[in-house]
Order: sequence, then C-alpha cells, then structure tokens
Amino acid sequence: MDKKISIIGGGLSGLVCSHFLLKKGLDVDLYECQNGLAKKFLVAGKGGLNLTHSEPTYKFSRKYFEHEEFFHELISEFSSADLRQWLLELGVETFVGSSGRVFPSGCTAGEILAKISSSLNNYSGFTLFKSHRLVGLNIEKELSFETDNGLKKLRADNIVLCLGGASWSITGSDGKWSKIINSLGVKTNPFRPMNCGFEVAWNDPSSIDGKFLKNICVKYPPHEKKGELLLTSYGLEGGAIYALSYFLEKELRNGVEVGITIDLKPDLSLETTILRLNSAKAKESTNTTLRKKLGLSVAALEILKNATTKEEYFDKITLANRIKSLPISLIGTRPLDEAISTSGGVDFDEVDQNLMLKNIPGVYVVGEMLDWQAPTGGYLFQGCISMSHRVSKTLGDLLT
Repeated sequence: MDKKISIIGGGLSGLVCSHFLLKKGLDVDLYECQNGLAKKFLVAGKGGLNLTHSEPTYKFSRKYFEHEEFFHELISEFSSADLRQWLLELGVETFVGSSGRVFPSGCTAGEILAKISSSLNNYSGFTLFKSHRLVGLNIEKELSFETDNGLKKLRADNIVLCLGGASWSITGSDGKWSKIINSLGVKTNPFRPMNCGFEVAWNDPSSIDGKFLKNICVKYPPHEKKGELLLTSYGLEGGAIYALSYFLEKELRNGVEVGITIDLKPDLSLETTILRLNSAKAKESTNTTLRKKLGLSVAALEILKNATTKEEYFDKITLANRIKSLPISLIGTRPLDEAISTSGGVDFDEVDQNLMLKNIPGVYVVGEMLDWQAPTGGYLFQGCISMSHRVSKTLGDLLT
C-alpha cells in the first residue's frame, strides 16, 4: 500500500494532521484551494487567540453536546495539556487565563502559522500544492482539482479531507464540497450558524449600535452564561450569547421567536437593586440613579430604554425587575457566512470511530466538515486538533 497521504485542505486541521503524519515517517501531499494557508485561523486570531481550555476532560467533553462521549475519547488521547506541549515543541509558549482559557504568550496567529509551516517544510516527504480546489472525488479515490494550469487528476490510497465548514467563505471555507460528498452516497446535513449573532427588533437601533455590555448574564433556562455582549443595530453579538447558540438556533429553526433575559447586574440581588433605586434623592433623575447607585454603563441604560416602555422605565420596582431580568426577543440568527463556526456537514453516522467514511475505506473526514458543535473558548480548536491526532494515529498504525 502507498504510504503517501493526500490531505485536502490547508486549514488548521490539515496542517496539524500533516505534522503528526510526517513525524510518524509518512509522506504527505497537502492540497489547498487558496494561495495561502489557514486563512480562517488567521482571521480568528484577530479577535483573541483562545487555543484550548484547561478544565478537566470530563467537563471539557460536555461542551460537545450529543457527541460528548466521542470527544471525551478524543480529548483523553490528545488533551489540552498535550496540545500545549506540542505548541511548546514548536516554540510557542502558552498561559492559562483567569477563566481557565489558554492563550499563546506573546505570539500572534501569523507567527504560530509560520512555526507550523516551517516544521512541515523540514520534512523531505512534505509537498504543498496551493491553488488546488477539489472539484471531484469518486469511490475509486480518484481526485480532481481545478488549478491555475487547468484540471488535474490523481489517485490516492489514503485521503484526509479537511475542507472546513461553511462560514467566512472568503477564507475558502464555503461548504461547496458537500455536493462532491453527496455524490459518493454520503449523507450530509444542512449547514447552520453556530457561535453566531442573533437579530433583535430594537425600538431605536442607532442608540445602541457598537456599545458593549460587560459583566452581564444571558439566561435561556436552564442555560445561562456570564460574559460580555456587543450591541448592534441588528441585534446581539459576543461570547455570552455565542455560548448559548446551540440551543437558541435550534429553537429559531422552528420558525418562532425565542425569548432570553439579560441580568445587567448578576452580582446584585433583586432586593439590593430595589433598595439602591429607592435610596435616590428626590430630584435625582432615573439615569443618574442608575449610574451612581447601580453603576450601569451607557450601554446598559440604552438597552434598558430599548427593551422597556416609558412607564416601566420610571417605575422603580418594575425597573429593578428589568435590570435583573431584561426580556429580549430574538427573531433570527445572523447569516451563515458571518458565523464563527457552523454545524451541519457530514453526518457522524457516516464515519467510524477513526473518522473514516464507512462506505469508502481510506477516506477520512476531519474538523468542521463533520456535523458537530462546540462553543468558543478553545473547544473548537481542541476538537479539530484532537480529531487530527486520531486520524494520524490510525494511519500511522496502519502504514508504519
């Protein structure tokens, strides 16, 4: 059997899988549709490069919802500690933040990418083919690529598909590969936005656009998440709502509005909130009281005004209840291409425990191509890298 592996997709999963396979002494041909590597990783790095999380595996794996058991196995094999050690071997030091999230120490996404690329180029068995877009794959494992020099065809015994999801299409992650996969008789599920923004019909969109809510708690019982929100003219963005996107998107998909609440002062009780409002001076305006007695930001004041009536805003008991539980109606998700990640793609029942397609031995599927979900916070990166490790271990055991 040919000991060369053809990896399709030069994103994070494809690069990491290439690295692990090369370390095992196997040869790798890596094909990327764009003229540069890991463009989505580079874009993600601009918003803060959260690589993984330091929490125990049993907690970590819960973030993968219905695939908890499978990811528990993957992360037990290649954990966040293993990921940090691998990065250290590449020359990338990391640290654990106060929230338990793991970040690189003084290293950008571009610098990490350069270190990974450099490590691949150190192996004589590595060949990179840029501007090679996959346009065909059949059950005989014959590949067709659209290149700058026309159509290119080849056959491979072992293929690892790392083609990404369907958001941020400018980076090459456009989901067009699903038609190719469907032609093989492989079931795919519709792409859906995850870790995404949600739309709200504000009373006065211009007054809140671009403002941040900090130290709040978004609640969608029984789920809740403390963090930050970015208020926009169209709705809500930010980690506190991204973390609940799995549950919220599922409900919105049924065509009904979804109600959440925002606790603007999660560290204060309702009783304390009422007492502070009642302690205001007689001639003090409501806005002044909210700023001085409760420390509410301009953003908090504006979202209160947008989500309450005039009567509610000037009634202290009602206002206190709104501060602790401000009802917001979500009317939809933001467009798929804007989402940080997507669910949908290759159905998990189509692959075995080693992520190989059941009906085409020798073809593996890794990363966001598969239909799984995880919140931001390092879980997406860790999931993709642990998958890459599983596939590389499988192929290494088979071919060496």
